[in-house]
Amino acid sequence: MLNKTLIFLLILCIVLSAFLPACSSSMTSTTEEPDYDFSVFFGSVSDPIEIDTILTDYTQQTGIVINPILVSNNNNEVGTLQSLLNEDDPPAIYTVTSDMEMEWLTQGGFVADFSYLRDSTATHSVKLNDLYWKNRYPYTVNGYGLIFDHAVFREIFGKSKANKLINDLKAADHEQWSNFIVDLNEFINDRNTSGFVLGNHDYIFPGNRGALAQKLNGVFAIAGADSNMYGDKIMDQLMQTVDLSMWDAVKDETTDSALQVLAPTLDTYINGLDLMTSYLSGEFSSGIRGSDFINEDFYNTEKTNAMFMEGKAVFSIIDSHEYDDLMKINAKKAQTLEYLPIKLPYDDTVVGQATTEGAVLFSSIPAEVSDSLYINGHLSEDQQLKAWDFLNWFMSQSEWWDNHLRGSLLGYLEEGNVFKYGYTDEETEKWKENIFSGDGVEIFLKKGKWNEEYKENMRVFFAEMWSKS
Repeated sequence: MLNKTLIFLLILCIVLSAFLPACSSSMTSTTEEPDYDFSVFFGSVSDPIEIDTILTDYTQQTGIVINPILVSNNNNEVGTLQSLLNEDDPPAIYTVTSDMEMEWLTQGGFVADFSYLRDSTATHSVKLNDLYWKNRYPYTVNGYGLIFDHAVFREIFGKSKANKLINDLKAADHEQWSNFIVDLNEFINDRNTSGFVLGNHDYIFPGNRGALAQKLNGVFAIAGADSNMYGDKIMDQLMQTVDLSMWDAVKDETTDSALQVLAPTLDTYINGLDLMTSYLSGEFSSGIRGSDFINEDFYNTEKTNAMFMEGKAVFSIIDSHEYDDLMKINAKKAQTLEYLPIKLPYDDTVVGQATTEGAVLFSSIPAEVSDSLYINGHLSEDQQLKAWDFLNWFMSQSEWWDNHLRGSLLGYLEEGNVFKYGYTDEETEKWKENIFSGDGVEIFLKKGKWNEEYKENMRVFFAEMWSKS
């Protein structure tokens, strides 16, 4: 009777195990080992990253199996990470977003010391080994600036000279930059220009334009119909020199009072915008500032991106988020793109000034690391080294999951020459909406030539908009 009862209960448990997993697990006396070597928590960063393909490649090369953990964008990423790190089998590597509170991670000992790991022997050669920052690896990098094609510079000046020129342009002040733009425009328009001196180096334009330079019809491809160009894209630089408390103090004051405080920044903005919109590229020939320039049919972002990627302009202001769109237009050109700072004619009192982050005004671009990869500090030394080895290999696979602008952005980030990326706080939003909005700037972009009287009218207009906002 007892045997029949046991047999009955066993059969019942087997039948119910499909619906009651606990019944099945209770019959198992041993815990199965995971079929992977360690896990990596990638957070919500999944597309267009081909995680499975990358990890399969690593397994084929090393025999080490990685378990990827991803969450959907609408899930609680912080809560998920906290839960995972406190499990018996926590991830060896994990992703942290820039806005995530790090205190609990550092106090909990979850952050491994990269400097120790970096000095230890790793299995794989690492071409990005020197990009670590103390205890994190930059994963997702965002930024923008004046984008240019390195191949165009190499064709015009030769490989060696092109590299020197790019470094000299990064360090150039606005006057040197302006002179270069004028000379470059002369070359594009087949006018006589012997060359120029920059950074103690002599540069000579060739007598004839090559295949790439032949396509050029202007220096800048600027999206005149996109009001974000006047606010976000240029304002990030301006914000480094503004004391908003002084600006707020002249609200509700007379226009003259506001103008006294705003004048240096307004001069920087107006003269910087004047240069960039005086040497425009166009869809079929050189562009001209005027009513067409602010027309959505001619100078929207899609059009100007196409102008640049088709080789009609030397520079454009493009965010790294737009890289996939650039690839669709010209995949070959997309692989030789780099960034230069957006040069503005800062007031003499702030020229050369360093921001609180140590970034020098003329040599910096807005950029940020929105996601970083960390190694779990609770792992054994052997596990940490295996994780470090994989992490270095993974970061070298940029052709799979990132764009070629990333290397340019990382250069600025390593040097410390970056501004805070994307000003969205309440004060700066007011400034953007009340002064540098599309409606305000577009009034003046309809005019081709800006003389000093016209620029003074612009200053007064912007100061009045602020004082009455």
